[in-house]
Amino acid sequence: EESLVQADDGSKFVFISKLVPGGFAATAGLEVGDLIVGVSGTFDGVEDVFGKGLDRVRSLIAGRMEEDELTIKVIRNTDVQQKHDSALVDLCILPEGQLSG
Repeated sequence: EESLVQADDGSKFVFISKLVPGGFAATAGLEVGDLIVGVSGTFDGVEDVFGKGLDRVRSLIAGRMEEDELTIKVIRNTDVQQKHDSALVDLCILPEGQLSG
């Protein structure tokens, strides 16, 4: 998932927001909250995707051949998901006196 909170320079962070129990990502050791910083691209290298947003991560994953190994590099124990969740809650809170009904 792409974080609602961007860095000061406009960077968009991508983190793991949920896993399917027993799925490939869970089996590979990814955890909810992991920040994705690298994804295998073409030419057998791992491309730096730190702050490049969800579209770039998706395109690298979708662009590989199905038989090619997928490498995902993560940073664990960041506050990106916490900040995202706080921003999401802030979006859902109506200012006082704006409740209808």
